Amino acid sequence: MKWTTRHFLQRRRWDSWLTALGGAAMPLRHGVTPFVTVFFAAVGIYLVAINHRRARALAPWFTGLALAYLVWSLVLVFVRGDPFMNNQQMSYSLLIGSLAFIANGLVLVRDPLRFFVVGSRVGVVAATVAALSFHLLGESRVGLGGNPAPFAMVAAICMIAAVLPVRNPPRWAPNSIIYALIGAVPIFFSETRALLVIVPLVLVVEYLVWLRTKPRGSQILGAVAGVVLSAGLLSAGPVHDLIERVFTPVILHYTGQDVEWNSATGDIRLALWEGAVVSIAERPFLGYGEDRMAHIIHHAPAMHEVLREFKHAHNMFLDEALTHGLPGLFILSGLLVAGLGYVYRHVGDMAAKRNAFYFLAALLSYGSLHNPFLHETTICGIFLYLGIMIAVAARNRQRAQVRLKASEGR
Repeated sequence: MKWTTRHFLQRRRWDSWLTALGGAAMPLRHGVTPFVTVFFAAVGIYLVAINHRRARALAPWFTGLALAYLVWSLVLVFVRGDPFMNNQQMSYSLLIGSLAFIANGLVLVRDPLRFFVVGSRVGVVAATVAALSFHLLGESRVGLGGNPAPFAMVAAICMIAAVLPVRNPPRWAPNSIIYALIGAVPIFFSETRALLVIVPLVLVVEYLVWLRTKPRGSQILGAVAGVVLSAGLLSAGPVHDLIERVFTPVILHYTGQDVEWNSATGDIRLALWEGAVVSIAERPFLGYGEDRMAHIIHHAPAMHEVLREFKHAHNMFLDEALTHGLPGLFILSGLLVAGLGYVYRHVGDMAAKRNAFYFLAALLSYGSLHNPFLHETTICGIFLYLGIMIAVAARNRQRAQVRLKASEGR
């Protein structure tokens, strides 16, 4: 057997388990998932570079806009005279431009969705055990690897992937709504408001979908039980305590009912956003690159010294317009729309379409208060999920085209 043939056969096994490992390690934030994403992206870029026949079948608008984003970022670096070396924003742009080819790199994985989902189920359990351990050790806001917000984002992606039903799951990782409940735990302990609001959405919708598979009488009993359980969680216990501590003070403060609440987080964000809007209006086309915070602080209404501690505007839309101008924001938004639109049109399965909606809701909610495109962990998690879903959608599209040609030839 030739070395190339032996290597090809080995890769069919290795790549499948790498896909599972990428999902399992995602919320643990130890560099494994970034390695997996970069590996598949490198394979995908190689296949596209040699014009492999499999490379032409995937989402062209998605990859095209990713390259356009990278090119625009490079153009701005030269036009503005920004340093190229040690430019963190340039590193993120290179990452985004290259990771768009992950779907192309999954060519040897027979069922990428199955392996990724099963791996994500392992990751959900591992993240929950780790979060509980750190919480019991006295950590108030859990964030494996540091910042709780990026941890919550990758944990949310892992939870969303884990609830997706797949064909022939292993007996030890069956299709079940239980992964939404387990996956809620690390997000709960991270206390990241932007993603805590997504957990009930996933739980309620998946529970209703599950109920529809039961007899009429069981549906009624299940609905009543769900309402009673929800009321109990909201009125007493740790969920109630979290709402009282994290959400209620914010609502009371900004409705004028409790002006004494320590509103540092909310007020800082408002100041950042006001300074960002004025800065964007002054330079809407070219943006400011990594120098954006100096302009935000200059135009912010107050708390200049406090704002110096922050590295971005804590809103992905404002951050992108500040960094790459409105054209950069348009390209990045188009990239996401193209990727998710391709998935929605061609993935076929309604459960997968629903799952993509959860992902979009989590991304937008998180992005309204943070920026998932300013952290390599969240960038890798986002593009691994998109790459898997695009690969599945592309294969479904190919199969549909083959069936159509076969029917026309009869």
